[in-house]
Amino acid sequence: MRSGFLSKWRGRLVRFLVSQDGPAAAEYAILLAMIAVVSIGTIRSIGERFYNLYTMIADSVGGVM
Repeated sequence: MRSGFLSKWRGRLVRFLVSQDGPAAAEYAILLAMIAVVSIGTIRSIGERFYNLYTMIADSVGGVM
């Protein structure tokens, strides 16, 4: 039963890679990776700015109390 399962998936993989959908899927994967990298960098940058702002506000309020 397991060999039938593997051969079924192997056949699907071969058909996918041979068809024109394979390169399109690779392009989408690359595009998705690039979007993820830019998003993570942007979120990290914004997070650092908010952390610095919060720290500055906390230090100024903490000095008053």
